[in-house]
Amino acid sequence: FDYLKNDYPSDSSPTSPPAPLGISPLSFAFQAVLEHAVREEDPKSPAKLLELFNFSKEQNVPLSLNSATLLIKLFGRAKMCDESVTVFSELRPDLRNIHVVNLLLDSLLKSGRIDDALKMVDKMLKSQLNVQPNDTTMDTVLSAFFTRNWSGRNVREEEIIGIVSGF
Repeated sequence: FDYLKNDYPSDSSPTSPPAPLGISPLSFAFQAVLEHAVREEDPKSPAKLLELFNFSKEQNVPLSLNSATLLIKLFGRAKMCDESVTVFSELRPDLRNIHVVNLLLDSLLKSGRIDDALKMVDKMLKSQLNVQPNDTTMDTVLSAFFTRNWSGRNVREEEIIGIVSGF
């Protein structure tokens, strides 16, 4: 990363290639490193991915959409929901699309964080996340409500009716 920071032409340089969607070349370098780590690393060791993510934050490397998607998906599978939320928070708001939001929603639900998931759905329905829920959103939420048994928290019928009517 240091090499790219120091030797890659700046955005103001006339020889600088335009960065797609305003994403730094460092973001794509991190994405390549991350994709390589996923292929090479033991899939049971998401700690390495967390280490890479934390290193990228220390280096002020903005996340690309693909990097965020990959991290949220893998942290979600590993039941590392807090890390998934952190990745989502680090992603530029203009890059957050429905696919990324649905991945985070799934991670929240699988981790039993029903209230956080319901807040996210509510924000989507009120257009506060700048993405509209789709069929996958509804499938994710309803299948979680009907197939999971959460200890200490039940989803009330009124909540389900409210969400379904919002879609």
